[in-house]
Amino acid sequence: MTRAAFITNQGGNTLLAALQAAIPDASVTLAPGLAETPPAVTDISIATGFLSPAGFGTIAERLDQAARIRLLLGAEPAPEAWRTTRRPGDPPPVAFLRREVAEGLKLLDAGLRRERDRQPFSPESRRHLLAMARMLRAGTLEVRRYERGFLHARAMLLDGLDPAIIVGSSNLTRAGLTTNLELNLGNRDPGLFAQGRAWFDALWADALPFDLAAIFEEPEQEFPPWLIFLRILWQLYGEELEQERQEAGEIPLTAFQLHGVWRAQRILRDFGGVVVADEVGLGKTFIAGAILDATARNRQRALLVCPAALRDTTWKRFLNDHNIGRFVEMVSYDQLARDRQFHDPLRRPQANQDILSQNIEDYALVVVDEAHNYRNPDAPYRAEILRRLLAGQRKDLVLLTATPVNNSLWDLYYLLRFFLRQHGALAARGIVDYRARFRDA
Repeated sequence: MTRAAFITNQGGNTLLAALQAAIPDASVTLAPGLAETPPAVTDISIATGFLSPAGFGTIAERLDQAARIRLLLGAEPAPEAWRTTRRPGDPPPVAFLRREVAEGLKLLDAGLRRERDRQPFSPESRRHLLAMARMLRAGTLEVRRYERGFLHARAMLLDGLDPAIIVGSSNLTRAGLTTNLELNLGNRDPGLFAQGRAWFDALWADALPFDLAAIFEEPEQEFPPWLIFLRILWQLYGEELEQERQEAGEIPLTAFQLHGVWRAQRILRDFGGVVVADEVGLGKTFIAGAILDATARNRQRALLVCPAALRDTTWKRFLNDHNIGRFVEMVSYDQLARDRQFHDPLRRPQANQDILSQNIEDYALVVVDEAHNYRNPDAPYRAEILRRLLAGQRKDLVLLTATPVNNSLWDLYYLLRFFLRQHGALAARGIVDYRARFRDA
């Protein structure tokens, strides 16, 4: 940097280049026989409203040559048009300002974490984070936060053999150092530097220590796999959980069963079918029962298809106990296969009885328990009848099974085919062809 500098980040005239010129690279190997000279810059003081790991990382090696680095952060004031004005009943001016500054400091903390999380998942980004954390832990870099008021100043003071002060608009971010249209003025006048140093020292004395290392070291912490798994689930489904409204019905459900009912109903609404594949004992009957109850309360008819043993025991008791049997018709696999509405002289000659009380078009919901029994797509008395039942006017389909995969992943594929009839049905979820996804798996 020359005696006076006008720095705009245009045409290569960047703040980064000015700092690199003002802080020579001490790592350059000296020629044999030459004595090592003392560093050009020994003490660096920086006031900034914001910083990013990438911005700090671009100059970390140069800063690391100084014996002491002081970094002063503070809350930036909002634009005048956005500022909250005092109203009757608000605290006195001093307390009101203190409250506004406290809100600004919260925004600063959130912004630092957000900027940290926005960094690319790359070795370079990790190196920037670790470089800052290392300097903080070693004591070379000290960080304080000014909390007595807003801090809108940006300044860099480079003390050493030829002191320099740079004042302007750039924050300590990569864009602020290189690409943003900024205006920074640099000067090596000793009198100006002394005034700037006195100004910085006064603010520094009033500021409080700030643990910036804790923020930038968080990504390096080790987390147990279970916590990572929960974080992935939250990333995938957190927004849906925020939208969920747990409406109490007549059937008592645990919290996780309420979530299951809500998600099943959401999937039903979007795709016309859902597979509830909880393990044995987690309450698939209760989840399906809540969906049946909702259908009954809408005065719509539902058909429950299940093994004969469950029809006469578990499901019979459940429907009676919760008083939802009026709108739910229950048949076994074999009973459904004998209804004359599915008669075919060649494929199903025995389908010649009046089993169902309604026309198959009158059912709004079909629930199939132990649905893995319908995984064979060529079975004339099971899969083919279910396809025929679901044809025509839309009927929602709930498939219950603790073992959606018995022999191969194709078992699950054929269950999904009962309601995902187009291979592009999941395109909006990022799966252009779900059959191809099964084939790849």
